[in-house]
Amino acid sequence: ACLYKTLSTGEYLYNRYMLSNGTEIDSENFDYSCVALQYYKALEFLINNIFYIPYKKKFLDSRDKNDGFCGYIGEANFKSLCPKSNFKNSLELGTFAYLFKGLFNEKGDISQNHIQLHKYLSSLGMDNRSKKEFAKISEKILDISKPRNKAAHGSTPLSIGDARDARKSV
Repeated sequence: ACLYKTLSTGEYLYNRYMLSNGTEIDSENFDYSCVALQYYKALEFLINNIFYIPYKKKFLDSRDKNDGFCGYIGEANFKSLCPKSNFKNSLELGTFAYLFKGLFNEKGDISQNHIQLHKYLSSLGMDNRSKKEFAKISEKILDISKPRNKAAHGSTPLSIGDARDARKSV
């Protein structure tokens, strides 16, 4: 339901603030972050529900934090995943991408920093070829996280082109 509501809101805002009679309008006085964020939120909801939340339940929540997390969190910063005593219930795009960044080393072999992530993806029925495709998608998610952060943290107003790109990327 949340995915549907978020995408519906994004489409409503897109049609309300970016279109007039089917033609895009561009107002230099408008920050299109509110439109773009809906699409980024929808993507975050999707990847969290399909990948992170099940992984967290299956591999992270049951692990003793004193045993360390080598092989479990890839290149993600532990404090980004676990800012307090428990793992976060959901991840932002960038943190998710770093979780899977470097899934394979330069030779194409499984990275030891991701051994448990590989086990998890295998449990989903992914072979190495599928995992390599997943790694490419995760790189794209890292690229998408940059304008997402710009929209979410208000560093500068987003242009209509940025909002259009958010809609296309999702």
